[in-house]
Amino acid sequence: MRHIQRLSLFLLILALSTSMAMAGQWILLGERNVDRLTEQDIIYVGADKGTFTKIRFRVRRSGVDFHDVKVHFANGEIFTVALKSFVKAGEQTRIIDLPGKDRKIEKVVFWYDTDGVKKGKGKVRLFGKK
Repeated sequence: MRHIQRLSLFLLILALSTSMAMAGQWILLGERNVDRLTEQDIIYVGADKGTFTKIRFRVRRSGVDFHDVKVHFANGEIFTVALKSFVKAGEQTRIIDLPGKDRKIEKVVFWYDTDGVKKGKGKVRLFGKK
């Protein structure tokens, strides 16, 4: 009986530490290839991925000049961010705090310019933090 209690306590501690560790990690929500001079793109997330308190973009391969971002939530609300930020390849945007409590993201729409055809295609990756 004592072994079962110890095992139960161990499993409870393991489950709590795992969920606490996940709460502090950035989770990849989606990505888009970007290769046009000026464009709008959408990253579909889906409410099934859970709720998030923060998002940020990471850029790979070619720099991206972000203009505006609209975060569409599952409850129909839209949060608009004037990002106005150039992000070099290998870097990321500032952290964007999402307002409210139940922040299940359906999609994120973003407007941008790229470094252009000369520097090749870029990749924009969207991350969320629970």
